[in-house]
Amino acid sequence: MPFDAYSPCPGGTGKKIKFCCSDLSGELEKIERMIEGEQYQACLSLVERLEQKTPGRACLMAAKGLMLRVVDRLEEAKTVAAEFLRLHPNNPIALAESAIVLAATEGGVAAMSPLQQSLAAVGGELPGRVYEMLGMVGQVLVLEGNFLAARAVLSLQATIEANDSRPIELLARMNLSPSIPPWVKDERWLADCPSDVPWRDEFRSAVAPVQKGQWSTAAEHLLALAEKAGDPPAIWRSLATLRGWAGDRAGSIEALRKYQTLGVPLDDAVEAEALALSLADDPLGDRLDVLDLEFAAGDVEQLQLAMASSPRIVHVPVDLAAMAGDGEPPPKAVFAICDRAPLETADGAALGAIPRHLCQAALYGRQTDREARLEVIGVVADDLEQVKAILTGAGGSALGPLASEEVAEHVSATHELLHRKWRLPHDVSPEKYHELAAQYEKEALLGQWPKSRLGLLDGKSPEEAAGEERYRVRLLATVSLLEFWADGAGIRFDFNQLRTRLGLPLPEAIDPEQLPVERLPLARLARVVVEKLSDEALLAAYRRASGMNARAALGKLAQAIVDRPSLAGRDESLRAYSTLARLADRSDQALEYVDRARQAAEAAGRSSAPWDVAELSYRFERLEADEAGRVLRHLEAHHFREPGVVAAVQDLLVRYGLLRPDGTPVGPAAAPPQADAGIVVPGASAAEPGELWTPDGTSPAGEKPKIWVPGMD
Repeated sequence: MPFDAYSPCPGGTGKKIKFCCSDLSGELEKIERMIEGEQYQACLSLVERLEQKTPGRACLMAAKGLMLRVVDRLEEAKTVAAEFLRLHPNNPIALAESAIVLAATEGGVAAMSPLQQSLAAVGGELPGRVYEMLGMVGQVLVLEGNFLAARAVLSLQATIEANDSRPIELLARMNLSPSIPPWVKDERWLADCPSDVPWRDEFRSAVAPVQKGQWSTAAEHLLALAEKAGDPPAIWRSLATLRGWAGDRAGSIEALRKYQTLGVPLDDAVEAEALALSLADDPLGDRLDVLDLEFAAGDVEQLQLAMASSPRIVHVPVDLAAMAGDGEPPPKAVFAICDRAPLETADGAALGAIPRHLCQAALYGRQTDREARLEVIGVVADDLEQVKAILTGAGGSALGPLASEEVAEHVSATHELLHRKWRLPHDVSPEKYHELAAQYEKEALLGQWPKSRLGLLDGKSPEEAAGEERYRVRLLATVSLLEFWADGAGIRFDFNQLRTRLGLPLPEAIDPEQLPVERLPLARLARVVVEKLSDEALLAAYRRASGMNARAALGKLAQAIVDRPSLAGRDESLRAYSTLARLADRSDQALEYVDRARQAAEAAGRSSAPWDVAELSYRFERLEADEAGRVLRHLEAHHFREPGVVAAVQDLLVRYGLLRPDGTPVGPAAAPPQADAGIVVPGASAAEPGELWTPDGTSPAGEKPKIWVPGMD
C-alpha cells in the first residue's frame, strides 16, 4: 500500500512526507513491509545502505533505532539514539528513542527527562513511537519499584488511547499488589488549592503542564510560586507529588519533609512521612548487607557427608536437575543452614528453642573449567560469623578456604526481625504454631524493636526518641510502616500496644458524617466508623479497598457488609465472605466463612459450587483426606455439570500433586502429600486456598464429566 504523501514523516520531523522525504517514499514502503513481515535483520541492512547515500535523515534514523532494539543490539541503538538527538534535538521521536534505550540500559529514572521532552516536542498528533515510549518506560519503572513515576506515566498513556488495555492492567496490578504501601497507592493527586488565596490563578497556571506530562516543568513553576507565596502547604504537597511522578525520589522526600513543618494536621504529617519512608532506599536507617559466599571444596563426597551429618545443617530435597544453569551441571546437594539443631517434635517447644534458618548452600563438584565449590547464598551480615563457624566446624578439612564474599542485596534489620524464618517439625499443630507466633511477635515488637538503634532517629532507639517532640511524626510514621510490613509477613499484632509502649497517640476513629469517606486517604479507610455508613457508602468503600487491596480496611468493611441483613444476597456480600476467608488468620476461621457463604448463596438461589471448591482447597491444605473426599463426591454428584466446575477441581488436584496436568492420576487414592516442613514463613504458602472460583468455563452439553478424584479408583 503506497504511502500517503500528506501523512506525517515517520521520522518525527513534523512535516508531511511530500515536503520532507518524498525521495525515500518507495524505500519507506519497503521498510514498513519488512517490519510487518518481521524481517528485522534485512530491514536493518536496507536502512544502513540507504544511510550511506543520504546520511542524517530522521526517517532512516528512526527506523534504524527501532531495528537495533528489536534485534537486541542495545548499545548500538543507544549510540544511534544519541546521534539522532544531536542532529534533530527537538524531534519527539529522537527524544522517544533516547528515552526507550536509556530505560533499557540505565533504568526508568534515566529515561524520565527525555520522555518529558518528547511529550513537550509533540506539536500535533502523538506519534506511535512516543506512545510506545510511555508503555516501555512505564513497565521498566514498575519493575524497578518506582511506583509513583510508573503510575504517572501509565496513567497518561491510558488517557491517550482508551482501547489499549495494557496500561490499565498494569495500573490495576500495582493497585492490587500487597507489597506497595497505601501511601504510594493513594489516588489523591495534586493538593487542592485553597479558594481564598491571591495566588490561586498562578497555581492553576503552574500545574497546567501536567496535562501533557510535563511534571518537572510544573514542579519548577510551583517551586517558584512557593517562594513568592510564603511556602503554603498545598504547594509543597503538590511539589512532592510532581517530583515523585518525574522519578525524583530524593526531591519528593525533601518536599514531603518540608510539608510536615508547615503546620499541617498530624494525620497529614504522618502520612507524608510514611510516604517519604516508602520512597527511601534505607527508610529506617538500619540497612544490613546480604552476602553470597563461595568456599573452595576439597573432597566433595566427604564434605557432602559431613554437612549432611551436622546437627545444624539440613539436607533439602529439591529437584537438582532444575537448578542446572546454561551449560552448567546441577549441584550435588542443597542444604539449609540453621542456628541450632532441628526439633524432633513440637511437643513442649519453647520460643527460644526453635531453629532459625540462616541461609542456603549448594555443593558443586569439579567442572572442566572450575574447581569444586560450596556456594552459600542469603547470609545477612549479622549472621555472617555464625554461618562461617557452622560451615567450618561441620566441613573440617573437606571445606576449603573462603574464595569470595559479595554483597548481593540489602535488607532492613527491622524487616528481618518481622520475618520468622523458623524451621519447625512436621507435627506442629496450628494451635501450637499460633501460640509460638504470638509470643514471638510480642517479644519482637514490644521487647526487641523499641531498643533498636535507627539512623532515622539519629542513632537513637525508638524508646529513647519517644520522649522528644521532634521525633514524634517520624515515630508515628515508622510504626505505620511496621504495621504494613507486619501484615505482609502474616503478623496480626495490635500495633496500638506498640504506640502505647512508646507513649504515642492512638489513631482516632473517623466519623463519615463529618468527613465523606470518598475523600479519605486510603491509609485512613480502616478507621471509619462503619456503623455510620449507609449501605451504598459501605459498598463503595469496600470496592475501593478491594480495588486497592487495602487489607486493613478490607477486612473491617467486608465484615460490616456480611453483618448487615439489608445487604444479604447481594454480589458484594458474597464477595465479602471470600475476602474474609482469604484474610482469616487460621484455616478453621476461613472454613467458617466459606460455610456461611455457601448458606447465603443457597438462600439467594445461587449455586454453592464456588464455595465447595473453596472448601476443597482448604481441606487439601489441612491434609484432611476424608473431608476432601466428601467434598469431591458432593461436587461430582451435584455440580460437575455446571460450567467450569470440573476445570476448577482439576486445577486444585494438579496444584496439590494428585493429578498430572494431562488429567491422569499421579497414583492411588491418598491424602495430599505433606511437603517438607522446611522454612516456615508466616503468610506464605504453596497455594492460595479459599480463592473464589467463578464459573467462567463450559462443559460439553450432554457429556458426563470425567475426572479422577481420590476414592474413585
